[in-house]
Amino acid sequence: MRRPLCLSAFLTVVVPTLGVSVHPGASRAEVTPIEVEAARMEFDRKAGVARFEGEVRVRQADLELRCARLTATYSKAGEVRTLEIEGGLTVTLDAQAGLTARAARATLDRATGELKLSGEPEVVRGKDRLRGEHIVLFTETGRIVVEGARGVVHLPRLRPTLPGLPPSAATRAP
Repeated sequence: MRRPLCLSAFLTVVVPTLGVSVHPGASRAEVTPIEVEAARMEFDRKAGVARFEGEVRVRQADLELRCARLTATYSKAGEVRTLEIEGGLTVTLDAQAGLTARAARATLDRATGELKLSGEPEVVRGKDRLRGEHIVLFTETGRIVVEGARGVVHLPRLRPTLPGLPPSAATRAP
């Protein structure tokens, strides 16, 4: 049975990195309670590494992350440097907007705020779906870059306008 981990020192040092926001203007310094669940957790303070394995689930505010394995590395000063995420990653970044990312693997670089998705990555919002070879989510600004992009994005229908005619007349057949 999985149980939420109650390791306050670990959560203070490592997990706030997961509480990234894809909303412009959100502060990295904002502190919100975090719940972490995993079948197994290993923490090596000397090496500066923490590993979670087995049905890993992290929740904070409107962020939810699920994966098979999560490895966090941090500096001697206690600052998180990177998160390596593997195995069926699903990240719900904004439940209200329905923004979800999926991939086989991901890396979060704390210094740049870049979440790099690989292994058949995709980003989904409502009916919109983008896939690519690699997807980078810039957590501080909400910007998304998709390399080798393909997908479906639903936009309002574009209606051509002709000079001198009202917009509705341009779409009528003669």
